[in-house]
Amino acid sequence: MRVRGAVITTIILAAAAVAQDQSLGDLARQTRAHNAGVPKPAKTLSDEELDAGPVTVNDDPLTVVTKAAKALLRDTSHRCRTDYTDNSGSTWLNNTTIEVAGADRFRILALDHGQQVYTIFVSDDVYQRVGPAPWEKVDGAELASHLDALKLPEALKLDYKSGDFKLVGPESRSGSPTFHYRYRAQDSTIERTVDIWVGSADNLPLRTEMTTRNLETGASSHQTFECGYGTQIGIYPPI
Repeated sequence: MRVRGAVITTIILAAAAVAQDQSLGDLARQTRAHNAGVPKPAKTLSDEELDAGPVTVNDDPLTVVTKAAKALLRDTSHRCRTDYTDNSGSTWLNNTTIEVAGADRFRILALDHGQQVYTIFVSDDVYQRVGPAPWEKVDGAELASHLDALKLPEALKLDYKSGDFKLVGPESRSGSPTFHYRYRAQDSTIERTVDIWVGSADNLPLRTEMTTRNLETGASSHQTFECGYGTQIGIYPPI
């Protein structure tokens, strides 16, 4: 139960971020409706349009971001790390690394309040280990139901609409050419900025950043999600 609680803590954090983003998304749509009549609907992409490929400076930012999320979910060889910090003054820090080595092979390392929790998914089997303790095969029904929540960063789960993203420009990330896109929104209590860097050659997201500030209390949080692709990763049953 101790292990499961650490993983669920990560999911709860993600759910809270989504709730705030929905409020900001509503604000952005209301603002566009006020200034321009009826807001443009989100574009529905066909399977062909969702195929990853080179990105150009003329591509619609929302289309690029939508395709990046789909491309990440389809990719079967990558390692992504999420880091979350806030200015509450506590020593609380949450970071999670997810490794993908196939359509049904995942390894998760979660750090929750300084405690390392390892989880391996191989097909329908789930294994866990807390710190240096031995591996155990566990009932993974509940953990498996939350796995999808860790595959994408919060910045790629939001209900964006046409016009939400602006192209900042081409940039290099870790030696790779990318296009940098930005979303900003604010309501009476919350201010948020989302930055996404998408590989120009393959439309895969290399990094996302999401900063949220409570305008009433001054509380703020910062979440990053960074991925590396093409690395050979072996994930096998540990016992």
